Amino acid sequence: MNRQLARMEDSAPTPTRVALSPDGALLAWSLTKATGTTLQVNEMSDPRHQVVVAPVSTAGVRCSSDVPIWSPDSATLAFMASCTSSAAFGGLAARPQQEIFLWDKETGTVRQLTHLTGGLSNLAWSSDGKSLLFLFIENATRDPGYGDPAKPLAGVIDEEGLEISRLYEADATTGRGDFLTPDTMHVYEFGLASNSREIVFLAAPPPGEASWPRAKLYAADKADDSTAVPTLRTRVLVEMQATSGPLHGMQMAIPRLSPDGKRVAFVCGLMSDPVAYGGDLCVANTQERANGIAAGDATVGLQGSVQYEQWLTNDKISLVENRNGHTLLVEWDLSKHQPSKNGTLDLGEVTVSGGGPKGPAGPAIADVSYAPAHEAMAFLMQGHSVAPEIYIVSKGALKQFTHLNDGLQPPTRTISVEWENEGFHVQGWLSFPVDYDPKKTYPLLVEAHGGPEWSIGSRWDGDAWRGISSLWPGLGYFLFLPNPRGSYGQGEAFTLANRRDLGYGDLRDVLKGVDTIEAKYPIDKSREGLLGWSYGGCMTMFGVTQTQRFHAAVAGAGIANYTSFYGETFFTTFTLSLFGGTPYDDPAIYSKLSATSFIKQAKTPTLVVVGERDQGSTPEQSLEFWRGLRTVGTPTQLMVYPGEGHNFNKKDSNDSLRRSAEWFAKFMPASQDSHEKVDSK
Repeated sequence: MNRQLARMEDSAPTPTRVALSPDGALLAWSLTKATGTTLQVNEMSDPRHQVVVAPVSTAGVRCSSDVPIWSPDSATLAFMASCTSSAAFGGLAARPQQEIFLWDKETGTVRQLTHLTGGLSNLAWSSDGKSLLFLFIENATRDPGYGDPAKPLAGVIDEEGLEISRLYEADATTGRGDFLTPDTMHVYEFGLASNSREIVFLAAPPPGEASWPRAKLYAADKADDSTAVPTLRTRVLVEMQATSGPLHGMQMAIPRLSPDGKRVAFVCGLMSDPVAYGGDLCVANTQERANGIAAGDATVGLQGSVQYEQWLTNDKISLVENRNGHTLLVEWDLSKHQPSKNGTLDLGEVTVSGGGPKGPAGPAIADVSYAPAHEAMAFLMQGHSVAPEIYIVSKGALKQFTHLNDGLQPPTRTISVEWENEGFHVQGWLSFPVDYDPKKTYPLLVEAHGGPEWSIGSRWDGDAWRGISSLWPGLGYFLFLPNPRGSYGQGEAFTLANRRDLGYGDLRDVLKGVDTIEAKYPIDKSREGLLGWSYGGCMTMFGVTQTQRFHAAVAGAGIANYTSFYGETFFTTFTLSLFGGTPYDDPAIYSKLSATSFIKQAKTPTLVVVGERDQGSTPEQSLEFWRGLRTVGTPTQLMVYPGEGHNFNKKDSNDSLRRSAEWFAKFMPASQDSHEKVDSK
């Protein structure tokens, strides 16, 4: 076990951010290794010409540089670095303060622009290049969202000690700046027009953790005055809660303004997490002055899920689409309501230089950067058989830009699996045991993903829980990663199909997928296990109360009782979007979808794991489920990690994996002959 974890920690060098200069001449990108993250700039015409960009640091101080953003004139590169101060903005997370730095292309010099205390994110240049805009949480003690450990409860709840994300503007020469939005708005994302003063942003009343699913889309422009403090004229542009039709109550993400500022595009759909986006493409007109304009769905009936979008012209938008396990790059013509001619590139069906075989296990991409005037884009790409690299699309042709991992072999063989169930087409991934022999039989682990609105794509050594897929095949298991109804990748109707049905239809999809795998591969039906984290933990808890098919289970950070969860968490809107009301409005649906309602049917030995300060799936939920299993006599164990939130640090993550491996080795060992001992030293 320790050897498996050690091999996984020796991960491939991974590019994490890319930024094409608007003139198409340079590519800035960050590279993450075990020693940290560095930033470099390469010439597009000759990638061998490279400059490493870094702030000046003192002896003994390690700098980490990331998030490169080019100025509109391509002369200056802004980036974030965390090496200027040992003062932690994260009192709980104890991470160094990030600041904004500027690299001058002409002189090659780097200077620090900001001197702030708090959390900075979503960096962008103004259209005139005179300032930088970003989201800023002053004196933040943690990142927004539910990943970091929760703050201890103290003071007047939801009134005191709120950490509010606000839009901030800093002068690109002096670094001086101020907030553009009031402390009555928690801003999640914003977008700027390249040729106007228009700004759009998604915001809701604080606390931000509770309000994201009901955020409104605002449009604003700077007031033309000479006051020292900048001001915005703000109006509501789209309010999904007030919109009628199929978009009512949906969520919004990634607002992007057209170059002329007259229209805004965004991803719209049912999204349970503010970190995992998918849905249709919606467009609204920013020129109307009345509040609450309805948005229009520009991709009605799309068979996949839009996960990113960027305007190319005032009439065409580039989309990143997840479709049935493939990643598509689509040029969408708004005037024709369809893709442009020859405007779709399926990354699962192309062969790139340096490897990247084509086929159904198509790779996934992230962090897309555009230079529309030069018909160029850059992005990060990786897949089950494609190690992480940067790729370029120039005038429709795809080529590999970096060669960091040429020759690196996939950690395990993974294929795409597809099946039909109850009128739905469903897809998932199957990883084979290392040294697979078709003449032998093997145990199967089924891992449910988080969300529930989420999906598992083709990623190098990545899965739903702890970002690791090679561990279980390395220990002799088949690993099945299904994308059942409620997932992205099959259209919005598929994503909406598990509303008010969590744990029922999606579990039937998963079980039918297991049937499909059993019919094709040598699976030992007496050694099948279930595991998952977050909503995957919910699925695991609920699954063992609905079927006796699994012989061992590990439930990580799950929810056992949605009624009590509603009263324990700050993420109440998570259930409102999926259940259609509160447990006080509709107690029956909350009871129907809760594992504790069926606890007497649970017979599967289940390990329960959670962080002590998890506010996404509160530890009380794991305690309640564990208590129920103990009461009915089902073998169980509860492990609570002190100080941890929803996302664990590496040490505790590895420990939870070790305990999980020991649990499966005890109740459904990888070896048929004996219980394999897991090294826990």
